[in-house]
Formats: sequence, structure tokens, C-alpha cells
Amino acid sequence: MKINNKGFSLVELIVVISIMGILIGVIIPSVNNLFGFEAQKATGKITSLLDDTKVEAMNRLVGEMKLEYVEGKGYYITQYLDYGKETRETKGFVQETTKVANNKVQIRYKLSNESSPVSMKEQPDKVLILTYNRETGGFRLVQTDVITPEAVTNALLNGEEIPFLDGGGYCEWIEIKCGLRTRTIYLQTEIGSYIVES
Repeated sequence: MKINNKGFSLVELIVVISIMGILIGVIIPSVNNLFGFEAQKATGKITSLLDDTKVEAMNRLVGEMKLEYVEGKGYYITQYLDYGKETRETKGFVQETTKVANNKVQIRYKLSNESSPVSMKEQPDKVLILTYNRETGGFRLVQTDVITPEAVTNALLNGEEIPFLDGGGYCEWIEIKCGLRTRTIYLQTEIGSYIVES
């Protein structure tokens, strides 16, 4: 009696490995979204940029960050930095943009002078512009727009204060949600810090 112990052919192995690769490619993003890993990553990026913006605001003429939602693409933070007279000719007014979350994440924020939070996905025209008070280290009122390099130059030439565009309220919290996870960054206005809660 002859035993047929042939095993799998190379073609069969390639087909099985291809199918497994496709399944893994589909399952991993779904698991990430379900368990909210994207919310955790976005929270880390936002808090890191808050820290960086505070350092810049305390040491430069201008350090502002703008959080916005770009429809179909995700959430971005742009930092607006003015390095002052000494380095203005070499570095000048810098804009650095970082993607902080994909389109599956939901970000909301609450202003102290508004009764309802702003859902950035539902109101993509709303942006959140934050900066710090150089004298106290606390947050300034939410800005209505970013400062232009021209406005900074004019203030310097005329010996005036930097014309920050303070709005009517402070940002109380930023909520980041994806899948089963929600993380909230509570901003501490007076000291320019924050607490993150799950």
C-alpha cells in the first residue's frame, strides 16, 4: 500500500498567506477603532503640542496653536510661531502643521461662554485657537483668529504690545472619542496646564 504524503503545493501556500494578509489588514484597523487606540494617540499628540506651544509662547513673541477639522481627512494642529527680532530674518514667522487624528475620531470642545460644546466634525467651520499669557503662564481667552506676521511687525515698529485677538471665553475641555474609548483633556486656565481623564 502506497501512502500519499505530498503536503501543500507552493501555489496553495501563497493563496493561504495572501488570504491571511488580507484578513489581518481588515481586522487590525477595526480592533484599533473598537478599542479606541486612535483616541489615545490623538490625545497624546494634542497634549504634546499644547506643551510645545506653551514653551514657545513663553519664550517667543508668538506661540499659538490652531486645532481644526478638514472634511474627509481628519484633524490637524497648526502652530504659529514668531521667533522675535533677533532671529526673524533667519526663522521669521513659522507655521508647522501636524495631523493629530484620522477621520474616524470625534473631537469636541467646550468654551466657558457657550452653553453647548462644539463638535468639530459637525461644525467644520469652527476652529480652536489657543495661546498662553506670557505674564501669568495661564491660557489666554480663545483666539478669534491667528496673529499675522504683519500685525506683529507693526506692533514692534510702533513699540506696542502684540495684538492678540482674544475672544469671549476660555476653553474648558477637549474631548477625543473613538470606538469604546473617550479621553478628555481638562484645561486649567489659571496655570496653563491640563489633566487628562479617560
